[in-house]
Amino acid sequence: MPDARFQRRHYDELVRTKRRTLGCGLSCGYRDRYDPTLLDRRPALRRAWSKLLDDLLPEPAGALLDVGCGTAYYWPLLAERCERLVGVDLSPAMVRDGQRHRLESAATAGGGSLLGADGGALPLADAAFDVVLAVDALHHAADLDLLLAEIRRVLAPAGRLLAVEPNVVNPVVFVAHLVPPEERGALWPNHPLAVRRALGRHFDQVRAEPVTYVSGLDSEPALKLVETVDPLLRVPPLSVLALRRIW
Repeated sequence: MPDARFQRRHYDELVRTKRRTLGCGLSCGYRDRYDPTLLDRRPALRRAWSKLLDDLLPEPAGALLDVGCGTAYYWPLLAERCERLVGVDLSPAMVRDGQRHRLESAATAGGGSLLGADGGALPLADAAFDVVLAVDALHHAADLDLLLAEIRRVLAPAGRLLAVEPNVVNPVVFVAHLVPPEERGALWPNHPLAVRRALGRHFDQVRAEPVTYVSGLDSEPALKLVETVDPLLRVPPLSVLALRRIW
Protein backbone atom coordinates (compact mmCIF):
# COMPACT_ATOMS: atom_id res chain seq x y z
CA MET A 1 0.00 0.00 0.00
CA PRO A 2 1.14 3.64 -0.46
CA ASP A 3 3.18 4.86 2.48
CA ALA A 4 1.33 7.85 3.99
CA ARG A 5 4.43 9.09 5.79
CA PHE A 6 6.47 9.04 2.59
CA GLN A 7 3.72 10.89 0.72
CA ARG A 8 3.45 13.53 3.44
CA ARG A 9 7.22 14.03 3.59
CA HIS A 10 7.47 14.25 -0.19
CA TYR A 11 4.84 16.95 -0.58
CA ASP A 12 6.00 18.89 2.47
CA GLU A 13 9.51 18.90 1.04
CA LEU A 14 8.20 19.92 -2.36
CA VAL A 15 6.63 23.02 -0.82
CA ARG A 16 9.72 23.81 1.27
CA THR A 17 12.19 23.60 -1.62
CA LYS A 18 9.86 24.66 -4.46
CA ARG A 19 11.81 22.20 -6.58
CA ARG A 20 11.10 20.49 -9.87
CA THR A 21 10.87 16.71 -9.76
CA LEU A 22 11.38 15.78 -13.42
CA GLY A 23 13.09 17.11 -16.49
CA CYS A 24 12.71 16.67 -20.25
CA GLY A 25 9.60 18.83 -20.34
CA LEU A 26 7.73 16.60 -17.89
CA SER A 27 7.37 17.85 -14.35
CA CYS A 28 5.25 17.38 -11.28
CA GLY A 29 7.29 19.93 -9.36
CA TYR A 30 5.87 22.67 -7.17
CA ARG A 31 5.88 25.51 -9.68
CA ASP A 32 4.35 23.32 -12.40
CA ARG A 33 1.62 21.61 -10.39
CA TYR A 34 0.96 23.25 -7.01
CA ASP A 35 1.97 26.93 -6.98
CA PRO A 36 -1.13 28.90 -5.85
CA THR A 37 -0.57 31.39 -8.71
CA LEU A 38 -0.85 28.74 -11.44
CA LEU A 39 -4.17 29.89 -12.87
CA ASP A 40 -2.89 33.45 -13.20
CA ARG A 41 0.28 32.33 -14.94
CA ARG A 42 -1.28 29.70 -17.20
CA PRO A 43 -4.49 30.72 -18.97
CA ALA A 44 -4.50 27.37 -20.79
CA LEU A 45 -4.59 25.53 -17.47
CA ARG A 46 -7.42 27.79 -16.28
CA ARG A 47 -9.42 26.81 -19.37
CA ALA A 48 -8.61 23.13 -18.86
CA TRP A 49 -9.84 23.28 -15.25
CA SER A 50 -12.98 25.11 -16.37
CA LYS A 51 -13.73 22.37 -18.89
CA LEU A 52 -13.10 19.66 -16.29
CA LEU A 53 -15.41 21.35 -13.78
CA ASP A 54 -18.06 21.72 -16.48
CA ASP A 55 -17.98 17.92 -16.77
CA LEU A 56 -17.95 17.35 -13.03
CA LEU A 57 -20.37 20.03 -11.85
CA PRO A 58 -22.67 21.12 -14.68
CA GLU A 59 -25.01 22.52 -12.00
CA PRO A 60 -24.06 24.29 -8.75
CA ALA A 61 -23.52 22.08 -5.71
CA GLY A 62 -24.44 22.83 -2.10
CA ALA A 63 -21.71 21.93 0.40
CA LEU A 64 -18.61 20.51 -1.30
CA LEU A 65 -15.60 18.75 0.25
CA ASP A 66 -12.39 18.69 -1.81
CA VAL A 67 -10.23 15.72 -0.73
CA GLY A 68 -6.53 15.98 -1.57
CA CYS A 69 -6.82 19.67 -2.44
CA GLY A 70 -3.11 20.50 -2.12
CA THR A 71 -2.68 24.28 -2.22
CA ALA A 72 -6.20 24.66 -3.71
CA TYR A 73 -4.85 26.79 -6.56
CA TYR A 74 -7.95 26.02 -8.66
CA TRP A 75 -10.43 27.11 -5.98
CA PRO A 76 -11.26 30.45 -7.64
CA LEU A 77 -13.03 28.31 -10.26
CA LEU A 78 -14.40 25.70 -7.87
CA ALA A 79 -15.82 28.20 -5.38
CA GLU A 80 -18.11 29.55 -8.10
CA ARG A 81 -19.79 26.14 -8.36
CA CYS A 82 -20.81 25.48 -4.78
CA GLU A 83 -22.36 27.23 -1.79
CA ARG A 84 -19.84 26.03 0.82
CA LEU A 85 -16.33 24.75 0.19
CA VAL A 86 -13.99 22.81 2.49
CA GLY A 87 -10.69 21.21 1.50
CA VAL A 88 -8.50 18.63 3.22
CA ASP A 89 -4.98 17.52 2.40
CA LEU A 90 -2.47 15.16 3.98
CA SER A 91 0.41 17.63 3.61
CA PRO A 92 0.47 20.36 6.29
CA ALA A 93 2.88 22.40 4.16
CA MET A 94 0.55 22.34 1.16
CA VAL A 95 -2.33 23.49 3.35
CA ARG A 96 -0.27 26.30 4.90
CA ASP A 97 0.86 27.51 1.48
CA GLY A 98 -2.72 27.51 0.21
CA GLN A 99 -3.98 29.32 3.31
CA ARG A 100 -1.22 31.93 3.10
CA HIS A 101 -1.97 32.68 -0.54
CA ARG A 102 -5.70 32.96 0.12
CA LEU A 103 -5.06 35.45 2.91
CA GLU A 104 -2.65 37.50 0.79
CA SER A 105 -4.75 37.52 -2.38
CA ALA A 106 -7.96 39.52 -2.37
CA ALA A 107 -9.22 37.43 -5.29
CA THR A 108 -9.12 34.19 -3.29
CA ALA A 109 -9.42 35.33 0.31
CA GLY A 110 -12.96 34.07 0.94
CA GLY A 111 -15.22 31.22 0.09
CA GLY A 112 -13.74 28.16 1.72
CA SER A 113 -11.54 26.66 4.40
CA LEU A 114 -8.48 24.40 4.18
CA LEU A 115 -7.73 21.68 6.73
CA GLY A 116 -4.69 19.47 7.21
CA ALA A 117 -6.06 15.97 7.77
CA ASP A 118 -5.62 12.31 6.93
CA GLY A 119 -8.40 11.17 4.62
CA GLY A 120 -8.85 8.09 6.78
CA ALA A 121 -9.92 10.24 9.75
CA LEU A 122 -11.73 13.31 8.47
CA PRO A 123 -12.41 15.88 11.24
CA LEU A 124 -15.87 16.56 9.82
CA ALA A 125 -19.46 15.85 10.82
CA ASP A 126 -21.57 13.03 9.42
CA ALA A 127 -23.69 13.77 6.34
CA ALA A 128 -22.29 17.31 6.09
CA PHE A 129 -21.63 17.47 2.33
CA ASP A 130 -23.64 17.16 -0.85
CA VAL A 131 -20.58 16.47 -3.02
CA VAL A 132 -17.10 15.14 -2.35
CA LEU A 133 -14.52 15.91 -5.04
CA ALA A 134 -11.27 13.95 -5.30
CA VAL A 135 -8.98 14.84 -8.22
CA ASP A 136 -5.96 12.52 -8.51
CA ALA A 137 -6.38 11.67 -4.82
CA LEU A 138 -7.81 8.15 -4.43
CA HIS A 139 -4.70 6.39 -5.69
CA HIS A 140 -2.64 8.14 -2.98
CA ALA A 141 -4.73 6.64 -0.16
CA ALA A 142 -2.79 4.44 2.27
CA ASP A 143 -6.06 2.59 2.98
CA LEU A 144 -8.52 3.13 0.15
CA ASP A 145 -11.40 1.38 1.90
CA LEU A 146 -10.93 3.52 4.99
CA LEU A 147 -10.86 6.70 2.92
CA LEU A 148 -14.01 5.72 1.02
CA ALA A 149 -15.78 4.81 4.25
CA GLU A 150 -14.96 8.27 5.60
CA ILE A 151 -16.16 9.91 2.39
CA ARG A 152 -19.40 7.92 2.58
CA ARG A 153 -19.81 9.01 6.23
CA VAL A 154 -19.49 12.75 5.55
CA LEU A 155 -21.73 12.61 2.48
CA ALA A 156 -25.44 13.28 2.80
CA PRO A 157 -27.62 10.23 2.03
CA ALA A 158 -28.18 11.46 -1.53
CA GLY A 159 -24.65 12.87 -1.85
CA ARG A 160 -22.21 12.13 -4.67
CA LEU A 161 -18.51 11.33 -4.86
CA LEU A 162 -16.82 12.72 -7.98
CA ALA A 163 -13.36 11.18 -8.38
CA VAL A 164 -10.92 11.85 -11.22
CA GLU A 165 -8.20 9.22 -11.54
CA PRO A 166 -5.36 8.55 -14.02
CA ASN A 167 -6.01 5.87 -16.63
CA VAL A 168 -2.80 3.82 -16.77
CA VAL A 169 -4.07 1.91 -19.81
CA ASN A 170 -3.03 5.00 -21.75
CA PRO A 171 0.72 4.59 -22.49
CA VAL A 172 1.48 8.29 -21.92
CA VAL A 173 -0.16 8.18 -18.49
CA PHE A 174 1.60 4.90 -17.72
CA VAL A 175 5.04 6.36 -18.44
CA ALA A 176 4.28 9.63 -16.66
CA HIS A 177 3.38 7.73 -13.48
CA LEU A 178 6.19 5.22 -13.77
CA VAL A 179 8.98 7.73 -13.15
CA PRO A 180 8.12 9.77 -10.02
CA PRO A 181 8.41 7.57 -6.91
CA GLU A 182 5.50 9.31 -5.19
CA GLU A 183 3.26 8.36 -8.13
CA ARG A 184 4.72 4.95 -8.87
CA GLY A 185 4.37 3.85 -5.27
CA ALA A 186 0.82 5.16 -5.08
CA LEU A 187 -0.76 4.16 -8.36
CA TRP A 188 0.09 0.51 -8.62
CA PRO A 189 -1.59 -0.70 -5.38
CA ASN A 190 -4.66 1.42 -6.17
CA HIS A 191 -4.84 0.73 -9.90
CA PRO A 192 -8.12 1.49 -11.76
CA LEU A 193 -9.59 -2.00 -11.28
CA ALA A 194 -8.86 -1.82 -7.53
CA VAL A 195 -10.51 1.60 -7.38
CA ARG A 196 -13.63 0.31 -9.14
CA ARG A 197 -13.90 -2.65 -6.78
CA ALA A 198 -13.42 -0.47 -3.72
CA LEU A 199 -16.01 2.03 -4.89
CA GLY A 200 -18.48 -0.82 -5.35
CA ARG A 201 -18.03 -1.82 -1.71
CA HIS A 202 -19.07 1.63 -0.47
CA PHE A 203 -21.45 3.07 -3.07
CA ASP A 204 -24.60 1.58 -4.58
CA GLN A 205 -24.09 3.16 -7.99
CA VAL A 206 -20.66 3.40 -9.61
CA ARG A 207 -20.17 4.81 -13.09
CA ALA A 208 -16.98 5.65 -14.99
CA GLU A 209 -16.68 8.16 -17.82
CA PRO A 210 -13.59 9.04 -19.88
CA VAL A 211 -12.17 12.54 -19.67
CA THR A 212 -9.10 14.19 -21.20
CA TYR A 213 -7.64 16.52 -18.61
CA VAL A 214 -3.95 17.43 -18.41
CA SER A 215 -2.81 18.94 -15.12
CA GLY A 216 0.43 20.43 -16.47
CA LEU A 217 -0.88 22.45 -19.41
CA ASP A 218 1.19 25.57 -19.95
CA SER A 219 0.42 26.71 -23.50
CA GLU A 220 -2.44 27.30 -25.91
CA PRO A 221 -1.03 24.86 -28.52
CA ALA A 222 -0.99 22.10 -25.88
CA LEU A 223 -4.57 22.95 -24.91
CA LYS A 224 -5.65 22.90 -28.56
CA LEU A 225 -4.13 19.44 -28.93
CA VAL A 226 -5.99 18.21 -25.86
CA GLU A 227 -9.23 19.75 -27.08
CA THR A 228 -8.77 18.05 -30.46
CA VAL A 229 -8.26 14.55 -29.11
CA ASP A 230 -10.78 14.86 -26.27
CA PRO A 231 -13.91 14.08 -28.37
CA LEU A 232 -12.17 11.06 -29.90
CA LEU A 233 -11.15 9.65 -26.53
CA ARG A 234 -14.69 9.88 -25.17
CA VAL A 235 -16.13 7.38 -27.68
CA PRO A 236 -15.56 3.57 -27.61
CA PRO A 237 -13.29 1.89 -28.44
CA LEU A 238 -10.81 4.80 -28.17
CA SER A 239 -12.28 5.76 -24.80
CA VAL A 240 -10.17 3.03 -23.19
CA LEU A 241 -7.19 5.32 -23.91
CA ALA A 242 -8.63 8.41 -22.20
CA LEU A 243 -6.06 10.13 -20.00
CA ARG A 244 -8.32 10.04 -16.96
CA ARG A 245 -11.64 8.67 -15.78
CA ILE A 246 -14.37 10.31 -13.76
CA TRP A 247 -15.96 7.94 -11.25
